[in-house]
Amino acid sequence: MNLNYGILSEKAEDTEDGVRKNILGTINQFSAQKFPAVLVPVNITMQFSGNIDEEGEHRLFLRFVDSDHQDLMEPQAFLFKINERIKNYLDAPSYSTVTVEINKLQVNRQGYNEFLIYVDDEFLGSVPLYGYENPDLAMKTDQPS
Repeated sequence: MNLNYGILSEKAEDTEDGVRKNILGTINQFSAQKFPAVLVPVNITMQFSGNIDEEGEHRLFLRFVDSDHQDLMEPQAFLFKINERIKNYLDAPSYSTVTVEINKLQVNRQGYNEFLIYVDDEFLGSVPLYGYENPDLAMKTDQPS
């Protein structure tokens, strides 16, 4: 199983035909007037590929951690399927694109944070998110109450 990409965005939606994904407002860094800050909402879209032996259901596990690897949100678990390949293309990998929406993502301090991505208990990769404090310029954030 491979993680082909992971993208953080403000919005991700399927197209009408269900084949493609529109990803709007990609995020890899943000500014906040002060920390802790909450990003609302955040989507993480991941594309996985697998060989014929990996078609079927798998367990996706997400952690969001700071630079000290402290969890910043409750770890999330999901089930997803690697799609069956087209019969005429048995040598080609099978793909599955998964989007997870996180309604409120709290970042406690400025610096490096990342989503850690596991499938079936195997670490496949991470998606970084860097936050920095800028009292004069702030992106779409809420301060926790």
